[in-house]
Amino acid sequence: MPRVYILDVGHGNSTVLVDTAGVLVVDAGSSSALLSFLQEKEIQKIDVLLISHADGDHISGLIGILSEDIEIARIYLNPDRRDTEIWKDLITVLKDSKDRGLLGQWNVGLTSELTGNINQGDITVEVLAPTPQLATVGSGGNDLRGRRITPHSMSAVIRLKKDGLPCILLPGDIDEIGLANLWEEAGDKNARLLVFPHHGGNLGLNNDTLTENLCRNVNPEIIIFSIGRGNYNTPLPGILAKIREILPNVSIACTQISKSCTLNLPGQQRRYLAPDFARGRETNACCVGTIVIDFEPIFTLRPVLMDHQAYITAEIPTALCLRGIRG
Repeated sequence: MPRVYILDVGHGNSTVLVDTAGVLVVDAGSSSALLSFLQEKEIQKIDVLLISHADGDHISGLIGILSEDIEIARIYLNPDRRDTEIWKDLITVLKDSKDRGLLGQWNVGLTSELTGNINQGDITVEVLAPTPQLATVGSGGNDLRGRRITPHSMSAVIRLKKDGLPCILLPGDIDEIGLANLWEEAGDKNARLLVFPHHGGNLGLNNDTLTENLCRNVNPEIIIFSIGRGNYNTPLPGILAKIREILPNVSIACTQISKSCTLNLPGQQRRYLAPDFARGRETNACCVGTIVIDFEPIFTLRPVLMDHQAYITAEIPTALCLRGIRG
């Protein structure tokens, strides 16, 4: 049975799909969280690993994985390159893994052309962005409308579908120019669950408009913010307020408890948490923690979001996700 884990990695992103024919990972987080999860599940091989872009909170966890001799059959790196120490370290470790036979295909190019070629079983894995045209222009160039492309404009957008139905959208750290290009491409962009881009931080010059467009184009039932408590104070209150305005009935949850919701962590343990690895568990910082999604017999989440909301209502009445519900 296919299962998706949206990991609590602290500030960063990492999603793992365990399907009937293999394991696919989207981004590696910023710490040892992904490695700890793989070790907990006794996963020794990743069949496909996708790196949405080169920010440290999406790639640095990969260094630990490669250092622990976990095999990767295929890796696809976004062509957005960075002149950073973490990027240089990653290249060094990738080369070492390749030399030792632990890394199979090393592909520099994660674009919409890959859709249909990286499925690992029953779940269809779509790459909605960037297009080959945008990737060819690259960061620092201009798109066809003359807009300046930034590294975040190039962030890959991954969607998972089951039986033709769009289930999960993973947009990485895509910015306003990347989103504009995404909306201009043909086809629907909706999904039942959206992992909000850039951890709920600034998306561009007009967060309200961008958040509204994102909500209307994706029309999710559930929005998840992958955050680390105390890191950049995400998600931004204005973004939560706009989401509630556009999608008043949407379920909202953060992997960890934001300091924008409460300065003091509740003492009560979160009994509703899934038992799987979550970075915030060791400091009692989990809000919803790691999210587990099953696709059969129906699309279901653990923890149950109703239990999460009941806890938040009782213990953190100042939580951002409640505003607009309770007034």
